[in-house]
Amino acid sequence: MTTKPAGFQRYWKLLFAIVCFILLHGSTWAGNRPTQNTWTVQVVAIRGFDQHADSIYFPQYNTVNGTCVRRFMFRVYIGDTITLVLHKNPDINNPPVYDVDLYSNDTLQTANFYSHLAVDDTVRFVFHEKSVKRLSFWYNDGSTDLNPANVTFTVIPKIEKVWVEAPEICPKTFIKAGADYHFNVKTWPYSLKDVLNNAPLVPYYVNANHQCEYIEQYQASISCDAVWATVQGVGVYRGSNFDPATAPDPTDHYFTYNDMLILLQSGNLGLPVQINVRVNDGIREIVLPAPLVVQSDISQPDPGNNIPGSSYHLYDYTVTGNEVWTPGSNPLNNLYGTGGSIIRIEHGLTILPGASLKIKDMSVEFGPEAYARIKAAPNASSYAGFLKLENATLTAFHPCGIEKAMWMGVIAEGNNSLDQKMHGVYKYYQGTLMMDKSTISYAVDGFMSTDLNNFVQKSGGIILANNCRFYNNSRSISFNHYLYTYTFNGQTYKSPYNAHFFNCDFLVDRELSGPFRGFISGWEVRGVQISGCRFINSSGVKTPYNYGVLGMDFGVTIGNYGSIPCQFTNLDEAVTVQATSPTYGYLKVTGATFDNNKKGVWAQGLIVPQIQYNTFNVPKGIPPSPGAPGFLGNIGVQVMGGSGFRISENSFKGDYPFYNVGVLAWNTGSGNNVVQRNTYNYIGTANLSNYRNRAILFAPKGLLGLQFRCNTNKAVLYDIVARGANPIFDGMASSQGSAGFATANILSYGGGYQEVYNRIDEVGKVNYYYNANTVNQQPMNYHTNNVKIFAVTGSKNNCPEDKDQSWEDPTVPFPTIPPYALHRMLADTTNDLCTDSLKFYLGQWQDPYADLAYVDLLIDNGNIPEANTTYNSIVSKYQLAGDEAEEFNNWGRNLISLRIALAGKGLTGKDLTADQVNTLQTIATKASMWARLRAQSWLRLFDNRITDNTILYPLEDSSTVRKLQQAVTEARTENSVYPNPVTDVLQISYAVNKENSIVFLELTDMTGKIVMRRQLRNRTEQINTTGLPAGTYLYRVLEDRKVEMEGKIIKQ
Repeated sequence: MTTKPAGFQRYWKLLFAIVCFILLHGSTWAGNRPTQNTWTVQVVAIRGFDQHADSIYFPQYNTVNGTCVRRFMFRVYIGDTITLVLHKNPDINNPPVYDVDLYSNDTLQTANFYSHLAVDDTVRFVFHEKSVKRLSFWYNDGSTDLNPANVTFTVIPKIEKVWVEAPEICPKTFIKAGADYHFNVKTWPYSLKDVLNNAPLVPYYVNANHQCEYIEQYQASISCDAVWATVQGVGVYRGSNFDPATAPDPTDHYFTYNDMLILLQSGNLGLPVQINVRVNDGIREIVLPAPLVVQSDISQPDPGNNIPGSSYHLYDYTVTGNEVWTPGSNPLNNLYGTGGSIIRIEHGLTILPGASLKIKDMSVEFGPEAYARIKAAPNASSYAGFLKLENATLTAFHPCGIEKAMWMGVIAEGNNSLDQKMHGVYKYYQGTLMMDKSTISYAVDGFMSTDLNNFVQKSGGIILANNCRFYNNSRSISFNHYLYTYTFNGQTYKSPYNAHFFNCDFLVDRELSGPFRGFISGWEVRGVQISGCRFINSSGVKTPYNYGVLGMDFGVTIGNYGSIPCQFTNLDEAVTVQATSPTYGYLKVTGATFDNNKKGVWAQGLIVPQIQYNTFNVPKGIPPSPGAPGFLGNIGVQVMGGSGFRISENSFKGDYPFYNVGVLAWNTGSGNNVVQRNTYNYIGTANLSNYRNRAILFAPKGLLGLQFRCNTNKAVLYDIVARGANPIFDGMASSQGSAGFATANILSYGGGYQEVYNRIDEVGKVNYYYNANTVNQQPMNYHTNNVKIFAVTGSKNNCPEDKDQSWEDPTVPFPTIPPYALHRMLADTTNDLCTDSLKFYLGQWQDPYADLAYVDLLIDNGNIPEANTTYNSIVSKYQLAGDEAEEFNNWGRNLISLRIALAGKGLTGKDLTADQVNTLQTIATKASMWARLRAQSWLRLFDNRITDNTILYPLEDSSTVRKLQQAVTEARTENSVYPNPVTDVLQISYAVNKENSIVFLELTDMTGKIVMRRQLRNRTEQINTTGLPAGTYLYRVLEDRKVEMEGKIIKQ
């Protein structure tokens, strides 16, 4: 037996397979591509649109008794060009010169067209209308013309756009409806009906059985790649039987209810099923990748995965010129040939520098990661992008009607080296958003004034909003660092921020997909105007960022818009402005209404804040308990630190006079401040002074401290209260009024516990002057051992309305009250602020905190030597003492050094190292007055932390006032530290929150050193303090390492 080599066997098998394939399929090939040497000339037709080519060969080989002659079938668009070229067979040596005659009685270019096509000749045709054109090719073999080959050109209009109109696939809604799922395949500017012609089948080739095969001259198709079900509807449209009058609708397609139900209930591990749609017009196929996406896990319906891709009209859109979008004219016209009132953008809308876009009477809905970005001018030789909204809405696309998705919002990029002024009609250097009667909703940040990737250099974006609505945004408005400064004629100016909100609504009424983060926030921005706006949280959802207007080093004016007041409702912090530098922040709130807020207005570390003509409806607070012994009440106005404040002409009302406060002044120091001409009705405590709000006796520069004058109290428990921890330095001004100037307060006789609450063990003594023989002005219930009352006859205090005084020459300061000039200058949001004038007025104002603000201004201007000299003289200049002197000499000095270090490097208040953060944390904990407050504000600016300071509410005292409700009295007396001051034995009473907990008492001196630490094993214990030196100590009671009580005691 002979064995063949393996390689030979493989070769023989391959050759056998090829021969068999040729025998089986050779006849079919013959109809399309002739074998070599069987043709003489070839005519090639080339389509201009895509260079597609087809050929016919002569002499004709695919004939059966002359009855089946191939017809050349070619599809072409209107306006396209067909090129015909004649080639000879290169494998035939010296063939005779044969030719082809072209003849048509249809109109190709002229009637009865005739052309002679020789070898290598070219002829071109342009088709101008929808039609079926026929052309005959007559081939002459040298003796006679052979049977012609007929060519049919089907001329159709070109479809430019294809899309799918498909409703969201919402499983629950779909199952409830019990109907088929329909979607429409749309084309523009022509439908599939428009591109069909009634053209008969044409012979194309002779098959293996010597039969003539026919082919459609034209067909169109719509198909879906759905492996799980069959798409219903007309899929293939044939020109041979097309009748426009009876042809079915080529747009409507659907999956049956049963097929869709099977998919939705299949689970499929929750993975989305993508369905591609293909449209073929006979010339080209257009594939729409996944215009339908079905989330198959009905138990976990995710609307984010049930969004038909076609629901978004655009992925990205860039505005390069000047565009106006209206329902009848917008990008949908260019895309689909028709407009619409809603445009959906999946990823982003960008307005380039120098470009503008106006959107009017329509909505733009954005995908979950989408921004609308307005670019800033790169330099002063160009302008920024500009977006104007008129009766328009920018919002998120909400599939299946579930308001869950949030888009990212509008970013107006800035350039902090350029100003915010208008340089021609709507020409700004900063990205600008102008809104009128428009809405921004469901955004992570409705508007941001900076590029988050470079929030310092690219800050300064502008927003101007009139009669607008900001609805259910995680945060509506965010302003970032922009303090534009320039020099003119040797003087330095600061420009106010170009932003306003007039008669706008800021609303949140439901739980959002992300946390609610407040309505308006600002950082190192001054000059924002808010007029006649409403800030309302009716969602009922608790959040740590439930604020209306929150600013760190933020300058804002809040007032009326004509007769429309601002309104703040259901907020933890309605208006809060805190300062790390008093020259940055400014606050003016006038004519506003505050309803059901925990804190109405909170001003911290500011100079000359102005809070006037407002109405505060202050709800009752929560009484203290063993688990929460601190003050949990609600406050109308809370001023912590700062000086020169004007809190006047306000109305404070309560729903129950219990644990609510009208005005709180907390550690404002020696400066002369007045709370006057306010009305209090049904409030627990009308005026509350905590800790140091007074100057030392016989202080220089006329310093007295905080006074309460010309206030009216009705049904108030406590009219005037001062509490603290040091009877030498703490308290309100030692003189409330004077011998010739009565306080003129109207007191609430019979409705409360005390008119003047001033405990001898906590605060200094007070001389109180009242108008003699005047109804309800003489205190009747007060601490007689610490308050002396004096009747004044012929008082010069007639309680005039507290309005800004005017003066003819603004360069001349007020002779007695320079803060009025500062009020006017800082509240001016129209004109630039001259820092030289600001320094002048600060210098005229004899107040330690005015000098401190002067120091900050010098640091801002780079005058560090003068800043240090001025700061170092404050304590001696004003003869400060006690905690206030310590604040300036120690903790305050550290803060000023930190500001100088940052300013020298051109850094912002957020550019802190870990060591600098630790320094601030130490100051925020160890200091007690302005440095403590400024450090806390700085930390809130840095990482949004909120620090609550101890607020002392008036305590019941059986020797002088009536008892509070018994239950509350018991709760308070269970947790107490007394006597205070203490001479020898300190008694601690504390009720544990849970059994078997470990409770410790810690006692530290004012440097932070722990001088005593003892475990409390009993409900009441006595601590021997005879070994402690006299002085002030801090105590803390910790239960399982958690601070439950804290405060100060004085050891005598």
